[in-house]
Parts: sequence; C-alpha cells; structure tokens
Amino acid sequence: MTFKEEVTADIYGVFLHDDEFAEYHRIEGKSILCVIDSDKGQPKSGGDMYALAEADFVVIAKTTDLQERKEAGEVLNLDGRELTIASWDEQSGMTVIGLQSPVIM
Repeated sequence: MTFKEEVTADIYGVFLHDDEFAEYHRIEGKSILCVIDSDKGQPKSGGDMYALAEADFVVIAKTTDLQERKEAGEVLNLDGRELTIASWDEQSGMTVIGLQSPVIM
C-alpha cells in the first residue's frame, strides 16, 4: 500500500469514523459525518494547520458530502444554527470550514 493510500484509509477508517473522532451533524439540512474542532480559533502548530484565527470553530468533512461550496461571509446552517463562514478550504477530498457565531449587540 502506498503512503497516499494509507493516509486515505486513515481519513475514512479512523478520522471520519463515527466510533472514533467524527459525529453526525446537520449541515444545510443534511446529516453529514464530520469533525468539529471548537478551540475558538486558537492557532494550531503555530497557526499553520488551519490559519483560522478569526474562526470560532472548524468543521472538517468529506467534500463530496457537502452540498455546494460557499464563500466567506455567506451563512451556513449547522445543527439549526445560522453561522457565518470565515473560510472554506478544499484539499484532497476534504473540506475545512471556519465558522463564526453571530455577534449580538
């Protein structure tokens, strides 16, 4: 097995496995297996991993499970909450979405 095949197997067999890291959440009304990182935008590995200092949390899911790509500033419904997209990054079949909670004044 090549390294690329091993990484792909780990993504789907461990990282996006509902008995390990992932959980089902409703994104735009569709139940999707994903991982939610709620570190409130704290930099990871010096900020290089996500580079999402402006995000309240990050959603990681398979790109094919999401309905359509959205741009920063648009709204995404996550588990019934309307959240603002800070960033949307797609790489190697995975999507990382930085989200912000609305500020109520």
